[in-house]
Amino acid sequence: MVESYGLVDDPDKAGHYVGYLNSAFYCGRILTASYWGYLTDRYGRRASLLGSLILVLISTLVFGIAPTFSVALISRFVMGLSCLLYTSDAADDLLCVDLGGRRIIKKK
Repeated sequence: MVESYGLVDDPDKAGHYVGYLNSAFYCGRILTASYWGYLTDRYGRRASLLGSLILVLISTLVFGIAPTFSVALISRFVMGLSCLLYTSDAADDLLCVDLGGRRIIKKK
């Protein structure tokens, strides 16, 4: 991906720019980790997870079709901003029912 932007001639030197992309994600995560916790407490796990999922979906699509490295970098940062930490407890509340040690998928 980094090579397609024309930033490096040698594929062995692309790791530097890939590191920027990965770092952008975690910089976004650091800034909003406690904010997502607040939203989860205020509006519930389901609303927070679904909102986060939609934002991550959009930013992932933008990242996939990013025409320049700058757009890719910004979309990774936004992905980090919108990425709620998906824990098994939160996912269980949305997807599963606990039946005495067994879990089954909820049906609506």
